[in-house]
Amino acid sequence: MKKLLLLAAAALTVVACKKDSDDPTPPNGGGNGNGNGNNGSQTEVPTPVPAGFVKTIQEVSTGGTRTKTTTYNVENNVLKGWTEVISNGDIHTHTLEYKGAQLSTYTSAENSASRGNIVTKFNFLYENNKLTKIEKVRDGKKDVFNIVVDNQNRIVSKHLVASNDGWEGGNTWTATFTYSGNTLVVKDPVYGSTYTYTYEDGNVVRVEDSYRNNSVLTYDRTLVNDLNFEYFRWIYIAQLFVRHSDITLGNNDIFVRTSKNFLTSNGVRHYEVVEKQGNKPKKVNRKYGTNPDATIFYTY
Repeated sequence: MKKLLLLAAAALTVVACKKDSDDPTPPNGGGNGNGNGNNGSQTEVPTPVPAGFVKTIQEVSTGGTRTKTTTYNVENNVLKGWTEVISNGDIHTHTLEYKGAQLSTYTSAENSASRGNIVTKFNFLYENNKLTKIEKVRDGKKDVFNIVVDNQNRIVSKHLVASNDGWEGGNTWTATFTYSGNTLVVKDPVYGSTYTYTYEDGNVVRVEDSYRNNSVLTYDRTLVNDLNFEYFRWIYIAQLFVRHSDITLGNNDIFVRTSKNFLTSNGVRHYEVVEKQGNKPKKVNRKYGTNPDATIFYTY
């Protein structure tokens, strides 16, 4: 199975969710208006992040040999991006731009000694206020993906348009994201694998894949998860299955990490809440199996 890459709280969008559904919250821009900031007497603005949204998340490895600090940029209650700084000098900046209520651009800028400077931009294009295309632009090359969303504005299909002008080399494929009841089934068009997510009260409680991996996940349901924000899922899906991306699926992916409550175990990693701030975690000890792995500090 492919190497998991944490999208740092990574990638983002939302609004209008069914109150009686366990499915992920659907994105903004799907119900009213034309997406250009004009909605009759109302002005369309991006969906705000939850009140008191986390400012920083710092991971300090056991022994203190490695740190990773993620800082979130929120302006007027709107998430504009976040930056990850690692103690080895690597910096990864994520930037969000909006047009009216809609996410228009996500830019990933990576600066690392091992990979160099890599800037990738994803443009989100709409028709009749619904997302219909995502463009990936890197080093002057562009790949286009046709997008289908359902009536809750969730991405249900991502189709790579064949072109010799992009990084995909003329390939074409279609990935599907099927919501049914309390499950989400994702089909990987590159490797032919299938991932099934079972939701309960907004949390992914089980992940099963066609490799016969089966993960059971647990949560502290007294604690909310600030990263339960749909734009993270859109950005993640934009990067799924494409060349030069380490974004993959599994029990530590963005569908799990954007659950409603605080994850305490995914079957491999375990998170012990040492200190709380209201209904949010403040200090957490992480273990990999039974071995201490890191301490995580949250500031608000």
